[in-house]
Amino acid sequence: MGAPFVKTKYPGVYTRVLNRRIDGQQERAYIVWYKDAEGKPHYKTIGTHYGDGMRPQTANAVRDEILREIREGAKRSSPEPAPDYTVGDAVEAYSVYARGEGKYIDRDMSAYNTSLRSALHAVPITAVVPAILSRVKIAMRDSGLSDQSIVHRFAFLRRAINYAIDGRLYVGPNPLSTRRNGQFKLPEPQNARVRYLDPDQATALLAAMKRRSQSMYVMGELSLRTGMRITEIFGIVGADVDRASGIIFVTAKGGKRQPVHASPAVFDLIAPYVRGPQHLLFPARTGARRKGIGNAFPRAVDDVGLNRGVTDSIHKVTFHTFRHTFASWLAQSGKVTMLELKELMRHESIRMTLRYAHLIPGHQANSLSIVSDLLDHALPPRP
Repeated sequence: MGAPFVKTKYPGVYTRVLNRRIDGQQERAYIVWYKDAEGKPHYKTIGTHYGDGMRPQTANAVRDEILREIREGAKRSSPEPAPDYTVGDAVEAYSVYARGEGKYIDRDMSAYNTSLRSALHAVPITAVVPAILSRVKIAMRDSGLSDQSIVHRFAFLRRAINYAIDGRLYVGPNPLSTRRNGQFKLPEPQNARVRYLDPDQATALLAAMKRRSQSMYVMGELSLRTGMRITEIFGIVGADVDRASGIIFVTAKGGKRQPVHASPAVFDLIAPYVRGPQHLLFPARTGARRKGIGNAFPRAVDDVGLNRGVTDSIHKVTFHTFRHTFASWLAQSGKVTMLELKELMRHESIRMTLRYAHLIPGHQANSLSIVSDLLDHALPPRP
């Protein structure tokens, strides 16, 4: 018989001693209890103390997210679906909304037209059953798409139908909902990038980028000091930079406007690029927003040899590696908690942050200047 569950101070969060030790310390698991939309109780093991870096407050945050997903799924369900509102209707309505909000969805629409339109555009949402979605999923795999690409396409479709539901354009459940007890399952790609740089590698790469392109170098250091995504950097305009408050505003995933706290060194770095309030800091040569990273970055990576001999894509250095490095250095410092790291990374879910849990030593303290301090010691003085 297994060890008993022990209550924590958080309702519905328990620990259980495991029959193994990590570095001489007794390992224990964290378990959360909840009821699903049908009222059925569940116990779910979500991680271990030493192996996964799980803590009671982190487990409580995971449980809160599970409960929120259950509530939102129940709220969106309805016994009276609209009989003739099609998948195409939802996509077109969402497209109008997204473009009006300044969201970049050209790539999503192109993927939809290529992979989903012929099979689903004219189909009423009420007629979209798991068997249809499975056939579409198989067809996309047969066409050579990766699991991650399939997930992105279905996620776009789910957002479009959720928009129709929220706007009362369609009344009914979302057939692409991935609730825990639902029949529709998305692929689970095992391609989360895990590569991060040490200070010497970061210094060498930034130096190579600077030789190739001054603006690309600045974007790389900006990402490394703040954890910004390259798409967020592309969208920054002068009005987004508020040095007085120490904040740079970015448009994150889903079109959400988010504040990113930055050190004085960051504002010094980007100062030459701040022009008018509505001028992009890093525009394309045409003055429009950039759509891609260009050649300077991959050539700089080749110059340093960081991808030499690397065949698995999850271990290759990409621009996103700067963001992973930002998070990894913070985690390794032991000076931030998992929840603090979640806020600094602006993750929507604590589960996204848990990929860095194994890097956190365990003791906690507030800090924001850790990455800047590392870079200030590693990089040569800026002229």
